[in-house]
Amino acid sequence: MKIGDIIALGTYFKTRVAYGEYTVEPIEWQVLDIKDGKALLLSRYVLDGGIPYEKVRRDTSWGECNIRAWLNEAFYKVAFDEADRKKIACVTIPADAGNSLSFASRDRIFLLSIGEVGSYLSVEDSACYPTDYANDRTALLTSTDGRCAWWLRSAGVDASWAALVDEDGVINDEGFMANRSFFGIRPAMWIYEDEKELTDEDYTKRSFAELNAGLDEARAMLDELKRKRSENK
Repeated sequence: MKIGDIIALGTYFKTRVAYGEYTVEPIEWQVLDIKDGKALLLSRYVLDGGIPYEKVRRDTSWGECNIRAWLNEAFYKVAFDEADRKKIACVTIPADAGNSLSFASRDRIFLLSIGEVGSYLSVEDSACYPTDYANDRTALLTSTDGRCAWWLRSAGVDASWAALVDEDGVINDEGFMANRSFFGIRPAMWIYEDEKELTDEDYTKRSFAELNAGLDEARAMLDELKRKRSENK
């Protein structure tokens, strides 16, 4: 595996075969980075749509938003079987410096930030086509050739807006109201490079290590969220 490779992991709804019916196909991922025994992957296509960053218009942050919960619960369970899940690392997502409500979180599936898109993707790579399934799920804002805008996890002009990449692959750091649902979802994740070499016992040990590493962070995140919410009342 090397940066720039396209690999398959997991399956998801993709090609329309009839009204309301879709094929389930392997998900294609682009390798963006490799470090510390893990590879950063980004879906090659926008996989879903119709899911707002936050359900209601309010100040929010990645750590408590609707789209984060959907990615790490519904999408994670539907797209990956038990063997696939063992390959996906639980990593710390840093707080968004541009959002006073933001705090670090622990996630397996996430959206890229403004900074990560700028570091890893050209405008050409950022311009992305939706699958039939994603396009049919909502009225995605698309370009004349069918490319669509997709959410980022960073805040937009304020904490009730979220940043995005527009239909032409350009970062829109002002973003749009987070409760709107006509932008696509392009998941990202870190996977372990050594998954084929690990035994079930190794996986168990690694899972416990991830859990223990996250407990103290989770407590600190909760305390920080309570403090920030209190300050912003």
